[in-house]
Amino acid sequence: MKPLVIGYLGPRGTYSEQAADIFIERELKREPSIHYKKKPLLPIPQIFSQLEQGNICAAVVPLINSTAIYRHTLEGLGTFNGERFVYKGSLDLPIRLM
Repeated sequence: MKPLVIGYLGPRGTYSEQAADIFIERELKREPSIHYKKKPLLPIPQIFSQLEQGNICAAVVPLINSTAIYRHTLEGLGTFNGERFVYKGSLDLPIRLM
């Protein structure tokens, strides 16, 4: 079986990857027969483009952080949500700065 590809705002090791891991745990691990792999992508418009083209089956993108709202995420959700994509929810991920 071909794995499901989950795109996220890369590179590896970011908070977006951490959020993708949580998404996979919540949404995909319920079905042990589902295999998946994560794919880091840049920039956010590329993530939506890959989703639209069918190269990834799901996307994890940041919406807001401690200093700003991600405009490209809002634009992507506004353009595609309900037409081609289904919004699954949001996650508050605590960020610790050292």
